Amino acid sequence: ATIIPIVIIQKYYGRLIRKKYKSIRVSAADFLSFLQEKLSMIMLTKVFTREDYELTREKAKAKSLIKKELELTMTQSIMTATIAVITFAVMLFILWYGGVKVIAGAMTIGTLIAIYTYILQMFGPLETLVDINVSLQTTMVSVNRVFSFLDKKSEVIEKADAVELKNARGSIEFDNVFFTYGGRGRCIENVSLKIKPGERVAIVGPTGAGKTTLGSLITRLYDPQDGSVKIDGKDVRDLKIKSLRKNIGVVSQNTALFHTSIRENIAYGKPRSSKHEIIEAAKIAGIHDFIEKLPRGYETSVGERGAELSGGEAQRLAIARAALKNPAIIILDEATSSLDLETERRIQENLEKLTAGKTTIIITHRLTSVKNADRIVFMERGAIAEVGTFNALMKKKGRFYRMYETQNK
Repeated sequence: ATIIPIVIIQKYYGRLIRKKYKSIRVSAADFLSFLQEKLSMIMLTKVFTREDYELTREKAKAKSLIKKELELTMTQSIMTATIAVITFAVMLFILWYGGVKVIAGAMTIGTLIAIYTYILQMFGPLETLVDINVSLQTTMVSVNRVFSFLDKKSEVIEKADAVELKNARGSIEFDNVFFTYGGRGRCIENVSLKIKPGERVAIVGPTGAGKTTLGSLITRLYDPQDGSVKIDGKDVRDLKIKSLRKNIGVVSQNTALFHTSIRENIAYGKPRSSKHEIIEAAKIAGIHDFIEKLPRGYETSVGERGAELSGGEAQRLAIARAALKNPAIIILDEATSSLDLETERRIQENLEKLTAGKTTIIITHRLTSVKNADRIVFMERGAIAEVGTFNALMKKKGRFYRMYETQNK
């Protein structure tokens, strides 16, 4: 009779605890994300004198999290106290009822003590089960949260019969490609384009034209809703994803560097590279001499997100990392757009070495940097508007010409 109300209480409060703990985990994740964002934006906050505003927001989020923690603690305390009161009441009843029986001669004092001891021993494991149940409810929230991420289906799925892409020549073909992000309008619309092995093709156009998306479709970060993307005549969906990406090198605007050594960052895509291979890649990127002058050379830490390096030095490391892979296809996605013109000019020389003899996709909005491309593809609103050489497009005096003139006034 005692166990039944305890089980009911556990079940009722267990659901409450689980619900409150789930809310706490969501709030804690949001708070940590908020702090990370604020720390990365600390310079902007100072420049715009928004310290008081951000501090107020931080306090509000912290108070909300603390309030939820206190509510959870209160719920756990109420459950524990309720079970303790029930336990105490049962023990008092046993002593009272047993005392009455002893006085009446219907029970010996030894029997009463034995019954009391047995029940007391039974409540010990019962209290342990209560504690385990509380821990289980909070743990299940974290476990469910982890598994919700692990069970999330990938946006691209490798076929069971996918084949390796070996010795890629580097030809690329977009065949009537349509693509949209989450059903929010057309991002790429009816794009058809053939690129020969070793050809340098610049994809240019205004912001939001779909230039970067084409690069993402080549590396198969996404799959088109209609049409196909082919490498060496093979649909990328029929290829093993790792083998596809091993044949593609990417240098983007936002250089991703890990808080490790220069050597480890260069060798990230090919960790078993020899020291000689790493040095040769650094020479192609024009950063070997700079590294050699550092006290620890290639073992020098780049700092968090490359904080110890300038923009140009970080970009050269990214070039060295791509060079070490020696891929058949190179994608330069706004690789120099965040650099000043002088640094860009020097980096362009290194990029020429990197892309020599390789199929190269140059994605950029700076039209002065595409004069040497074999072909220029001008995109607008997700579609190809113009295709041709630099001189041909300038003579045509169409969209490319107007954008070029606007940039160089």
